Amino acid sequence: MKKICLTLIGIYLLFLTALAQSKQPQTGAYRNRNLKTEEVNLITGYYQQDGNHSAVTGGIGTQQLMDASNIVQLRFVKWDRNDRKRILETELGVDYHTAASAAWVSKTGASNPGGTRIYPSVTWKREDEARGTSLGWGLTYSGEYNYHSYGANLSYSKTSADGNSEFTGKVQLYADRVKLIQPSEFNPEATLVWVAINRYAPCDEAALASALKLEVSLIADATQRLLDSGRVQRGPDGLLRCDACVIPVGATIGWEAAVFDHYQAVVSAVCRKLRAGQVRSRF
Repeated sequence: MKKICLTLIGIYLLFLTALAQSKQPQTGAYRNRNLKTEEVNLITGYYQQDGNHSAVTGGIGTQQLMDASNIVQLRFVKWDRNDRKRILETELGVDYHTAASAAWVSKTGASNPGGTRIYPSVTWKREDEARGTSLGWGLTYSGEYNYHSYGANLSYSKTSADGNSEFTGKVQLYADRVKLIQPSEFNPEATLVWVAINRYAPCDEAALASALKLEVSLIADATQRLLDSGRVQRGPDGLLRCDACVIPVGATIGWEAAVFDHYQAVVSAVCRKLRAGQVRSRF
């Protein structure tokens, strides 16, 4: 009888002890300290439009364009010895776009009806959950044929003790390099080529580049513009000709070519007289 009572008392005490135990927080949770891939994203976009009111061609012309973009995002996570979370994010984006009206800006490749843009980036961040702080930095780049952008940023954030508020500060720095591409009719070279064709016709682009001491790409761009506008014609033999070259008085663009043409005509006349041994003009 005593044995049974003692057994029952022991079971009762064990039951009370079990009820009295409280669940302690788990402070020694294992966290993988090796760098591991946490997230992989693949983003694809496509846009296309068409129209017949292109501003580049005076409100009449195709507005067809297309843009296809692909972005790959990778996120890596690692825990250090102080249980701080380290995050490494990388991104690589590639866009391909076409625009029909862009072909009218330049025929040399200085501006293209299509192009590819590449924009990689890398971001590193360290999060301290115990202190509620986060520190990070990042580098970015974006580039295509006439535009290159370099960027860097530094960020910091602090969370309040109750977790209801957060302060975030970020500093960003960008350095952009842009090569402006102007239409040929806005460049004096186009009128200069027009004057040269009128003087040396019939001729080709190679002869013009040799006479004007300009790059072949500039000659080709200006020649194509002159052909499109009807100011210059190309014959069956492939040579360039023009019926007339008129630069209006007071023109803000192209007057340099008129001055050069006049100067060249005067110098050529003087040199011709000197070679002929003439000392005065003859009527």
